[in-house]
Amino acid sequence: MFAGGYWSGSDPLKQRRIMVAGADPYETFTNPLLRSAGALLVRPALYYHAPGDANVRAFRPDLGGRWAVALTAELTRSLYKRERGLVRDVAIAGFLDVALVDSLATSPQLTTAWYSDLHDAGVGIVSRQHWGELDWTVRVEFPIEMNAWNYAADVRPPGSHVAFRWLVGLSPTF
Repeated sequence: MFAGGYWSGSDPLKQRRIMVAGADPYETFTNPLLRSAGALLVRPALYYHAPGDANVRAFRPDLGGRWAVALTAELTRSLYKRERGLVRDVAIAGFLDVALVDSLATSPQLTTAWYSDLHDAGVGIVSRQHWGELDWTVRVEFPIEMNAWNYAADVRPPGSHVAFRWLVGLSPTF
């Protein structure tokens, strides 16, 4: 579960918004793969997901507003597991993300509602690696269904609630 908000007399600056799809600019600031000039993971057609804030994965990482309330459910089933070696665990995961967010995050919108309801669902493959003192996770996720396709990270007209979408991550979702 996630709940966050920003209280101010004016709209928050971009870096202070509660992000819909993942980590905010302050959370990613120290990651050179995301924030340095020519960052490896910030490229056209590469859909990288840095977990954080409301964490509704299928949506664009630039969507953010004054508040968000979200619930994420994820079920994983290990396919391969061992105590030694480079690859320690490979699992398949199913997920569902639902959120109510400030209408500022999805503006302009067709309604005059003060909130937007967003959701996505999909499957993914999660692997955990270990080498020396380093442990890391690699996620490849496929958000198959979402309710607001025009806000997808990889929107392709004509959009659809159900479509092949993908994203990658180098850290656990939670």
